[in-house]
Amino acid sequence: MPRLPLDQLRVVDLGSWVAGPAAATIMSDFGAEVIKVEPPEGDPYRNALAAQPVNYFWLMDARNKRSLAIDLKQAAGLAVLLRVIDSSDVFVTNYRSNLLARLSLDYAALAKRNPKLIYAQITGYGETGPEADKTGFDVTAWWGRSGLQDFMRSPGQKPIPSAPGMGDHPTASSLFGAIMLALYQRERTGKGSKVGTSLIANGAWSNSMILQGMVAGVDWVANRQANPPVASALNGLYATQDGRWIHLSIHNPAKEWPRLARALNRADLITDERFATPAARAAHVGALHALIAEAFAARRLDEVRPSLEREEVTFGFTASSGEVIDDPQLRATGVVTPVATPSEGYDVTISSPIWMAGVTKRKPRTAPALGQHSAKILEEIGVTSAEIDALFAAGILHTTAD
Repeated sequence: MPRLPLDQLRVVDLGSWVAGPAAATIMSDFGAEVIKVEPPEGDPYRNALAAQPVNYFWLMDARNKRSLAIDLKQAAGLAVLLRVIDSSDVFVTNYRSNLLARLSLDYAALAKRNPKLIYAQITGYGETGPEADKTGFDVTAWWGRSGLQDFMRSPGQKPIPSAPGMGDHPTASSLFGAIMLALYQRERTGKGSKVGTSLIANGAWSNSMILQGMVAGVDWVANRQANPPVASALNGLYATQDGRWIHLSIHNPAKEWPRLARALNRADLITDERFATPAARAAHVGALHALIAEAFAARRLDEVRPSLEREEVTFGFTASSGEVIDDPQLRATGVVTPVATPSEGYDVTISSPIWMAGVTKRKPRTAPALGQHSAKILEEIGVTSAEIDALFAAGILHTTAD
């Protein structure tokens, strides 16, 4: 089997929940050895779906990793982790900076021990400023604080919650990119470095077009209307006969307006003088919108979609989660990918959103049991069997065999 691009890297994943650990997951997809460091009771993410028969969140984000369960509150446990870090290339964490400093796991301390280490940290609100050590999740920092939640609601309506992990996974992708930048610099200089990002920075980046409007004096939120007038008949949502939704996104009407008319079996509208030119369509936007809505309402999604695709009209449709999992396009491109170790409720998973030509990513392996690899990892860094036994006996090291 061909070597993967990151198969010589050792990554220590000292994080919890999603945003930091998911960056390590992406690295594991490309061959990195990822050591998931957990407290004796396990990462809380393991129990995020305690009421479900399968913790599918954990299976997705902890795939391909090895678990080291160790008590960092005890000096001997921390000392062992430092030995693991000494032999590692990348340290990923989303712990707060004040906690890392108390444990002597801050960048300054680790860089002295391992000058080639890439130290990668995700915070909720950034590493400086009055809220640097504030706890944050994607729903609070990425979604709420960035303005996205306020923008994504109708005027006067209650804000809507975010989907689980909606901001965590994009933020993890940002950290992955930062890690690759640091590794590239290390190739040139031989020195490690610290990189980071935050949930709020990624939320602001996701909302940056609206925020940049604010800089220019344009407040999209304040200017919203409950029932806004139709601005363009060729861009927007239309309901089909079976209650599905089509989203037209036509930004080259000179080419695509005739195609749309043909796809809707209304080729007569192409030569209708009300819609024959951009100016005419703008002047009669309400009438055109009504005619297009009528045409969509007369056909089911499975009837009109082939016509739109045949005419190469730019559109999308609101897919259900079940449709996404079974989508032939997502299966063909590996977005939805089979796992190497299938089990009940886990025969496919969602791939990380990065591809490299000529490289086949690691086929996802099941997430580790708590402390499954504790002894083996320590053996690999030269900890003796007697030392390992003593750590187990003292309750510092844990495994699922306990």
